[in-house]
Amino acid sequence: MLPVLPRVPTVVLSSQDVYEAYTGLRTGRELSPVPLTEDSPLRRDRYPHRGSGHPDVPDDYEKLDVEERWLREGAVVLRLPLVYGPYDWQRREEPILRRVRAGRTRIPVGAADLLWTKGHVDDLATGVLAALDSRAADGLAVNLGEHITVTVGTWFRQILDAAGSAAELVRVPDEALPADLALSGAVAQHLLVSVARARELLGWAPAPPDGRVAESVRWHLANPPETAWTEADAAADDAALARAS
Repeated sequence: MLPVLPRVPTVVLSSQDVYEAYTGLRTGRELSPVPLTEDSPLRRDRYPHRGSGHPDVPDDYEKLDVEERWLREGAVVLRLPLVYGPYDWQRREEPILRRVRAGRTRIPVGAADLLWTKGHVDDLATGVLAALDSRAADGLAVNLGEHITVTVGTWFRQILDAAGSAAELVRVPDEALPADLALSGAVAQHLLVSVARARELLGWAPAPPDGRVAESVRWHLANPPETAWTEADAAADDAALARAS
């Protein structure tokens, strides 16, 4: 495909899961210091989603392969963080919101100390426009994300507050956590990312994060997924809560 495309300013969307730190997060090892920059070590293992069975992620999909080809062509490669906001098909807030809808008053969590840079979809859209409007980052990778990162535990509390819920986050052993709350377990590797290059080369900065979570939560509460809370879900939470410290 590349040889037949015209030579025009090109922006390629990638992800911050290209960093070796992502392997560390998945495997419980500390592999990279943070904050991560565009010069931080990249993953040595390829195709991390192979065998996942996810219908939207083919087994042969690898962002690093795409990055290498387009960087040689002079494209700007934008590495996106954990993306949230309206129309998020991954529904990042759903592990908490599904319990809010079910009227749960106690939610099991682990250490909830993970620092993972996020980005609201509207801010990331302005980052794409900035990359298209400037040639200063051509041929380079550029991280996007919020300037302020809170722990997963604080983020969960922000989601509850935005939803008007007084549910309690209850500390339980990591091994007792329901699968959809595994992100709240203790971690060895954080995914805290510097966006200094985006600021310096593109003149880009996200809007203050105050209110962004609430905006996202309002949309997702008004547009719930089809999947429902089940008795099995309740039983898994109750079993975890029974082991609260």
